[in-house]
Amino acid sequence: MKKKMVLPILAAASLVFSPFAGHIASAESTDKTLEGTNGREIVIHKPDDISSAKIDELVNHIKKGIEEDRAGNQKLSLNKNVSESVYDNAIYDYTIIAEDYVYKYEEAPDKAPELTIEKPDVKYLTEVQNDRINTLAYNIGDGIGGRQNIVKSGSYLSTLLRLPLDSQVVEETAAYNYSGFTSGNYEADMGLVYDSSVGVGSAQKGWKPTMVVKRNGVGKAAKLVAGYADVQGANAYLSNSDVNLYVWYNDGGKVRMKINGTAICTNQSCSRQNNTPLISIMETNDSLGINSVDSWKLLSTVVSTGDRGRNKATYSSIKVDGAPVPSSAFSAPLTDYANIARDGNNNVTITVTGK
Repeated sequence: MKKKMVLPILAAASLVFSPFAGHIASAESTDKTLEGTNGREIVIHKPDDISSAKIDELVNHIKKGIEEDRAGNQKLSLNKNVSESVYDNAIYDYTIIAEDYVYKYEEAPDKAPELTIEKPDVKYLTEVQNDRINTLAYNIGDGIGGRQNIVKSGSYLSTLLRLPLDSQVVEETAAYNYSGFTSGNYEADMGLVYDSSVGVGSAQKGWKPTMVVKRNGVGKAAKLVAGYADVQGANAYLSNSDVNLYVWYNDGGKVRMKINGTAICTNQSCSRQNNTPLISIMETNDSLGINSVDSWKLLSTVVSTGDRGRNKATYSSIKVDGAPVPSSAFSAPLTDYANIARDGNNNVTITVTGK
């Protein structure tokens, strides 16, 4: 008999944080010219209450993060199926998620870097958090999928994620493939959400990064520490492709995610459609001080009110701190209208079948 899985709040929270009020469409000047790591002047879109000092702090932090990533200072044990040797021609999307603002930076090969600061609609978020998220969290009828927990101590988990063919996805409300962790009162959901209206003319399909961190999210009213699901705009990772996914519970105190793969466009506005390497980095603005994880997780889910929908994810080269995860670290899988298969190499395939 299948084990019922607890539906993570990612599905609801990611949808909650997609709409933003106060999006800044025009560039605002600062006290001095700021340049990206490529030497081009940064175009800045910001509300009036963001100071030049804050902009300087953000730009310096993001540039340092990109430069360190390019230099490989984190010495990650990379999944070689996805090349990370093409950084000079890659898009960098760096997103910092705070309770009051989301800071989005993009450095693309064919245009000037952009920093966009957006303020969420707090009233909308509060209403939906109270009325909708808890309903989705506690009623399994609102979602189906499979969850593979991994109990292994370490600072980060990395995996090669094979995204499904478009024909293998019936998203109903939404479809997600993601990792993350559980640590005490914290639950982090970090990965990709399917979008059927990306690319030039919104005529393509693909996968966008999403990250949600919650406190007291299971069995209690969830406090959303951070959440966002629209960093790429019209851009997205290719369906039926491989991406490297890395998740940290404490990277300098912050929860952090990195995804490396191939996007359908050359920038987030999709001014030109062409397969382009894309490195997406998301992190919390605040240090959460999480000291350890209870378990890591790998999931494939569909948000649905009638147990319908399909999805698929294959996780291979699953590592913690660069070392392969042993068979003994995999807990019994949790499924609801889904199947989970693990082979002799500990590759995990989750197939969401629906009714």
